[in-house]
Amino acid sequence: MYEGKGTLVFASGVVHKGEYKKGKYDGEGYIDYGKGSYFKGIFRNGSPSKGEYRYVDGAVYVGDFVNGELGGKGTLAFTNGNRYTGEFKNGTYHGQGEFKFLESVFTGEYRNGNPYFGTYKYNTGNEFTGFLHENWGRKVGEYRKEGAVYHGWFNEAGLYEGYGIQENEDGTKAEGEWLNGDNTGFTLMYIKALDKTVIGKLNYKGPGIWGVVSYKDKFYSGKMDDEGNMDYLEGNDEEHTRVYSEAMQYIRAGRKAYTDIMNKK
Repeated sequence: MYEGKGTLVFASGVVHKGEYKKGKYDGEGYIDYGKGSYFKGIFRNGSPSKGEYRYVDGAVYVGDFVNGELGGKGTLAFTNGNRYTGEFKNGTYHGQGEFKFLESVFTGEYRNGNPYFGTYKYNTGNEFTGFLHENWGRKVGEYRKEGAVYHGWFNEAGLYEGYGIQENEDGTKAEGEWLNGDNTGFTLMYIKALDKTVIGKLNYKGPGIWGVVSYKDKFYSGKMDDEGNMDYLEGNDEEHTRVYSEAMQYIRAGRKAYTDIMNKK
């Protein structure tokens, strides 16, 4: 059995230099795997325990190992400038960590190599806090962008989709259904400058929001166009009340679902 310090050369070309105990790497050492890949640091019972590992592609990991795999705390730096610092398990990101990209930083929780929940800060000043898709896209949470704040769901492309509410800097609010970033379907729209609210459905019987309009504490059947102009409709109270009821049912369910999922973080 190998004991003490020495050099071991394998037929494959792999070379180990360092300390041995009972025939295994144990203590300080260095392994050259070839093609620029190596490990240098501390070995325990034949496996890396703590040190620096360089991949063939040039990425470098510095930190802890468990059973020879990335595990514990460490930093993984990529050749494109991206860098992850945090917790690892079974060779991948798992636990709390920070991933720095060239144009953004994500800080939060990772599960089995994928981002789960945390805060994305972009170089533009935009900020997202919530759950992420496995492709790193926004999934559900709060997104602050250019003075507007959106709470709700997103598709894998990062666009508003499903239930959500957006409040703009001028106080205007749009709440309800979204598709590919656009407000569509059941909607609650509030125009602060006009002090008018319409609750109903977009493009139900043509352009605009059709439903029930609230103005100065009174309710009317009507529709609002894209510029906030109102048309009050006569003889459609029953129909527009139904649309209003369906819209509010959707919105209340969306509010509850959003609150429930955000409380699970």
